[in-house]
Amino acid sequence: MSSFTGADKAAPAAVLLSDNRAALGRQPNLFERLDERDRQLLLTRAKRQVVYRGKPLMRQGDAHHGICLIESGVVRSFYMAPTGRVITLAYWHHGNFVGGPQIYGGGEHLWSAVAVKTSVVLALSGRDVRDLMETSHGFSMGIVDCLIFKAKCYAVLAQMLGTRSASERLAQLLVNLCDLYGASKGNAIEIEAAFSHRDLANMIGATRQWVTASLKRLREQDVIDFGSSGLIVKRIDLLSSGMPAESDNTAI
Repeated sequence: MSSFTGADKAAPAAVLLSDNRAALGRQPNLFERLDERDRQLLLTRAKRQVVYRGKPLMRQGDAHHGICLIESGVVRSFYMAPTGRVITLAYWHHGNFVGGPQIYGGGEHLWSAVAVKTSVVLALSGRDVRDLMETSHGFSMGIVDCLIFKAKCYAVLAQMLGTRSASERLAQLLVNLCDLYGASKGNAIEIEAAFSHRDLANMIGATRQWVTASLKRLREQDVIDFGSSGLIVKRIDLLSSGMPAESDNTAI
């Protein structure tokens, strides 16, 4: 039986593209709302599933039947446009869920979710979610906490995509990655997390080719460098200032 605790309990912010992560705070942990009775109610309803790295939890356009609570691991939610362009919405961790906003089921999934690393989830049907919200105060408050946080995340993401150039978005993303995963390396900061150029592109709404060219340009300007385990930021002050936008018309 799960204790609903995990190594990634103190999870980082779900949205990496934000210029005000302090306002977002850390994503809520629904399991912390549950007392022993609530936990037992949840376990009698939920179906525990192991989702291996790279495997989908749900696909955009598929019939919507319910939600998945994340016990452990990391899940990425993303939207794919008819053109094939992908935008990452967020990375979700222990204590949050994927499957909104239609938590009671019905209709189609508006976006997809995939396991970034092997994850354990508790699958709940829409009917089970409704019943638990009516019978468990802790569960209902936890769901509301998560929905509020998701609304803030998507609002921030929409603001960044609508008001910032691709160059500014890339600069802000690198600053946030330094904050979340950075380790001091002399006068520089090494981002100790493996994000591919495609990952970065999907987070800022750009093409992989544009991100590769932009990172190369930042390296030539001695703002960043490429380390053996990740990006090294040498001038975070310049990134924090937004960096001048160059060739943004090729980004999207």
